[in-house]
Amino acid sequence: MAATTSRHWEASADGIVPDATLASRLDHALLGVDGQIGVAVKDLGSGRGAVLNGDLELPAASLYKLPVLYAVFDAGLRMAEELPITDDALSYDAGTMELGAGEGLSVAEALERMITISDNTSAVMLGGRVGPSRVNSSIAALGMNTTHYSLTRMTTSSLDILHLLDLLARGRAVSPAASADMLHLLLRQRVNDRLPRLLPDAIRVAHKTGNLPGTVNDVGIVYGPSATLAIAVLVSDTTDEAAAATGIARVAQAAFAYFDEQPAVADRPRIPAAPIRAVPPVWREPRPPTPTPIPSPSVEPTSAAPVVATSPTAATVVPAAVPAATLQATAAVKAAPPTAVATTAAQSVRAAPTAAPAAPTAKPPAPTATPVPPPAPTTPPAQPTRLPTRPPAATPRPSR
Repeated sequence: MAATTSRHWEASADGIVPDATLASRLDHALLGVDGQIGVAVKDLGSGRGAVLNGDLELPAASLYKLPVLYAVFDAGLRMAEELPITDDALSYDAGTMELGAGEGLSVAEALERMITISDNTSAVMLGGRVGPSRVNSSIAALGMNTTHYSLTRMTTSSLDILHLLDLLARGRAVSPAASADMLHLLLRQRVNDRLPRLLPDAIRVAHKTGNLPGTVNDVGIVYGPSATLAIAVLVSDTTDEAAAATGIARVAQAAFAYFDEQPAVADRPRIPAAPIRAVPPVWREPRPPTPTPIPSPSVEPTSAAPVVATSPTAATVVPAAVPAATLQATAAVKAAPPTAVATTAAQSVRAAPTAAPAAPTAKPPAPTATPVPPPAPTTPPAQPTRLPTRPPAATPRPSR
């Protein structure tokens, strides 16, 4: 195999029958791709395939969302369970979360977003709900020894991922129903610039991408007319991410073309029936903020008929609405001797009109405007084919 390739493709790998011709074609597809490369390709019907650095532990990037996906089904979370969106989870948004803190997503909604548009906030919420220890124990039980879910070691390998894909394709990941549900989530993937890019439009690919600076990954199952292929390609420490993405697309194209030339194998995994549950949307209208009530300003009457009250010592005029100047005059009257008070009060009574002119009717204030949120778009915003990244923090949660 070394004589026909520029890289050292493995002569043996557990569960895979090495195919030198396939390895040569895949090696050629990777020309121009630099960095550390892990590749595992297997025809799930015949068992033939090729492996390059299969056990090399490489950055998972958003491939860590596959162990989270598996752990959610392994833990048996209810699809209708509501998960709260927190400020911490939102801090990892890469532009795919339109909802705010205090709102919520069901488990089904979070899974749809995590897989099909690689939404980081949803992945953080699901990973936190299951718990890092449960995620790690789930994948360890599968024998995925190079796959780790922690702040300091978020890694996997091409052979580990190929093993998980094989289990999914054969209905052995948790259960046949859970495997079918996970596969159909992967079939609805919207980031399609790698494995499916150079394949015929009619070919279905159930896959998941991953990106970090210098890291470009894509892994999945290709359902061809004559073969069902599991493909895992991981590239890290590359100086040209665009070339790496193109190299991954060429690997899928070369593997598909090679097995399309071979006799079809009848006993191979096919696409299972879709689950009955409804497919949730990956975008919905955010809940508008609750407006703060603003009290209407009161209108002070400009004039009012005086009210005359009597007391044993003197008559006092008490206006319905007392201006400041009148308050000062009243204070002066109260400070005067009793005789002066009576005289002043009597003068005030004589000076007061017998009937106050009608006060002009005050115009009621305009109603307070209630803030109206801008209209929501009728269709969800276009999802990016490649999402920006954000470094991990409190819970394992690298981007894309």
